[in-house]
Amino acid sequence: MKYLLTFLFYILTFSFCFPNNTKLIIVSSNAEKYPKYDCKVVASLQQAFDILRMDKDSISTKIILDEGKHLIEKTLVLKDLNKPLAIEAKEKGLSCITGEKLIDKSILRYNDSIISFPHNKEIYKLIVDGKSVSLAASVKQSQPQNMKQFSSFQSELENNTYSAIFEKEEINKMEVGCYVYIYCKWIHYKLKVVSVDEHEQRVYMNGMTVNVNYIKNNKDVYYSICNSRKILQPGTFCNLNDTVYYHSQEDDEFPNIEIRVPHLINLLEISNCKRGILIEGIHFTGAVTNSLMLQEPQAGVNWPQAVVVKKSETVIFDDCEFSNNMGYSINIKNNSEECVIRNCFFHELGCGAIRVGENHYSDETHHITITNNLIKGYGNVNASAVGILVAKANNITVINNTVCDGYYTGISLGWTWGYGKSYSYGNYVANNHIHHLMQCLMSDGAGIYTLGKQEGTIIENNYIHDIVSRVFSAAGSSLIYFDEGTSDVIARNNVCFGSHTGFHEHYGKCNLVEDNVFAYTNQITVRLSNYKMDSLLTVRNNTFIVDCGVAFNPNMVRHGIIDNNKFWSGELIDSINGMRTINDSIKIRMTVKSLYSKNVIKQKFAYG
Repeated sequence: MKYLLTFLFYILTFSFCFPNNTKLIIVSSNAEKYPKYDCKVVASLQQAFDILRMDKDSISTKIILDEGKHLIEKTLVLKDLNKPLAIEAKEKGLSCITGEKLIDKSILRYNDSIISFPHNKEIYKLIVDGKSVSLAASVKQSQPQNMKQFSSFQSELENNTYSAIFEKEEINKMEVGCYVYIYCKWIHYKLKVVSVDEHEQRVYMNGMTVNVNYIKNNKDVYYSICNSRKILQPGTFCNLNDTVYYHSQEDDEFPNIEIRVPHLINLLEISNCKRGILIEGIHFTGAVTNSLMLQEPQAGVNWPQAVVVKKSETVIFDDCEFSNNMGYSINIKNNSEECVIRNCFFHELGCGAIRVGENHYSDETHHITITNNLIKGYGNVNASAVGILVAKANNITVINNTVCDGYYTGISLGWTWGYGKSYSYGNYVANNHIHHLMQCLMSDGAGIYTLGKQEGTIIENNYIHDIVSRVFSAAGSSLIYFDEGTSDVIARNNVCFGSHTGFHEHYGKCNLVEDNVFAYTNQITVRLSNYKMDSLLTVRNNTFIVDCGVAFNPNMVRHGIIDNNKFWSGELIDSINGMRTINDSIKIRMTVKSLYSKNVIKQKFAYG
């Protein structure tokens, strides 16, 4: 019955040539462009949604967005829709939904080259005279080699207040209200400076709840300074004490400068819609966050989402674009099913790209397909963000995606630590190209990461490379990582190279790793961290190319099942260099030759 309904949805959404069945609405600021159309022309998306809500007669509805930016003043809400709906761009990529608003020039304040105005939301991008302006000292701009270590981090008597000693030159970059970003293992803390004792060189901060022991006992803790006027460069801005400060450039047009700023946390919310929705060719951009919402430092799970789908069925995003959103770009959750995200482009993101399921309570979101998407450049404000985060959800298919240029994990499955009840099972991750992640910044992540029991989950035919953490230890970086309690998972036919560890299992039960290629890991190729009496890890029929480090750690040798694996040394791997496309994985498997030059490996691990 479910598949019959899905089929009928496609028939209806692609049969809009029948006006008796379908209401056609065009959203355009220029109604004169459509004089002969048998349709309703409205000036805003909100008007189109109002018509949709009141319409009781039509069988289905199609909304076409004219070219240009469609500014919305409040979150667009589709709720309890009982008919199929299609929302399409007139021209792919040229119709943009954004929460930007024009700043009234009367509230602009000028101080030499600095322009300021009040704004109580956290934003990732500013639009000045139609051009996008970057946040000063975002994660992307604070390169790992430029980050600093501090000493004497401690908790103060007040709740969530901490202090640390900084170098004098770093204190000179700070001011009250700016942020200190702390990078510790897989956690990205964000603390606000509340006072500075310049004589003692001690800075007092508050905000998130910090695990002080992590900071004190870990040598690989680094920080960067963000949202301070003292680090502004021409063409950048900062958010400081509910005020935006922009450092103007020479070509800015004074006094006619036009500044637009995102102001909506959610752009679109779809709730309890079960007859099918197709959204095609739309660009979603400029969602913001409320700083009070950013208390969970791990994977950015509490950060808001630009587009939210909940309690809905057969919602399809096709050929859409998502950019410059502060939180995750899209979240499908709350028992939604049969939804699809395909052929979309995610880029320039403050947090992660796609999230499926909830993290804090049971969620039976299931049968979601994520395919043929490009995710590039995420975690630029929250470095612990994940490209595709599947939390408590099952039967999720993640295939043929490219995930790259992030600072933590690429694809993550599960949100249950240990062997407790898991809502994540039957997931399928295949044919993805995952590369250039962690970038010598975060740690304890992987190209593909799993957590908790995952019965029936298969990870196969993925191409994973260049996953390099700053930390050179068991909590460094892995190409595939089965973390706490991962059980009943098969990882097969993957080609993986360029990391500290190839495959890492923290602890788990009845996992199988077979027919993979693991190469150029500079520490351990296969690591089993904690052995338990009822655990069973089988590693068989794999090809290992080992030019440094060791193939197996002692726990794996003593307690794992190692069967019929092939080992090659670096002497045979010098003829094929620079492989970086999904098709290369086939060549690597067939030739078992040079995945990667040793000189490049040494450069990649310069901060490892």
